[in-house]
Amino acid sequence: MQGGNLALPFSLVKEEKVTLYGASIYGVVIGGTMLFVELMITRLYADRSGERTWAMRLPVAGGFILDVRKPEARWFQTVLLFGFLIVPCAAQIAYMVKFLNGTVTFSGKPWASKWQQHLMQPLPDWPAVLRAADFRYDQQNDAKGERYLSYFPIVEPWTFLVFTIFLLSLSFFCFSSLFLWPFPELVNILPAGMRRVVLAVSAFSTAAKALILAILVTVALFAILRL
Repeated sequence: MQGGNLALPFSLVKEEKVTLYGASIYGVVIGGTMLFVELMITRLYADRSGERTWAMRLPVAGGFILDVRKPEARWFQTVLLFGFLIVPCAAQIAYMVKFLNGTVTFSGKPWASKWQQHLMQPLPDWPAVLRAADFRYDQQNDAKGERYLSYFPIVEPWTFLVFTIFLLSLSFFCFSSLFLWPFPELVNILPAGMRRVVLAVSAFSTAAKALILAILVTVALFAILRL
C-alpha cells in the first residue's frame, strides 16, 4: 500500500487518488484494523487451545489437520507466523514512519515534513486549525493533476501514533500467549512503581491493557519531546 499499484475497489484509494506518502495513511488505518483482528483471534485461540507448543497454539489457516511432530508442519506454521503476524507488525511500523516523513502544507506553504514537526509543530490560530481544507498532506501537482489528502493537525499524527503503539502492545500480549512467556517473571524485572501499575492493569481485558499501555507510552513520548 506504500506507493504500489493499488487495485482496491473503493474510489478513494485508487492509485490516481493517492499520493506516494498518502498511501501510508490507508496502510495505518486499513492494515492496522486487519492486524488488530488477527492479533485478537490469535490471542483467543492460543489461550483456549489447551496446547503446550506454539505451533499448536497458532491458528491453522485453511483448517488443515497438522501433526506438529513433523518438521513440514512446523515449517507451515512458521510461514503463517511470519506472514500473518510478524510481517504485518513490521509493516505497521513502516506505514507510521512513512506517514511521519510526509510533507504537510498549510495555505500552500510547507508546515511539517519530519516526525518531530508532525508531533510538536506549534499550531496556527484555532479558526485555521478547524478549516481542514487549509492543511494538505503530500500535495502533488503532476500529469495526473493536483493530488493530496486532507490533514487534521493533532488528531491525525497522535491518533495514528497511539493506534500503532496500541497494536504493538497488543502484539506483545498475543505473542506472550502464543509462546507461553512467563509474564509474572517479566513483570518482576520492572521497577516497583511500574510493577504496581502493570499488576493493577492486568485485571482488564487484553485490548484494554494494550490501550492503557499505549496511552502511557504516548504520554511518556510527549513528555520527552517537550523537554
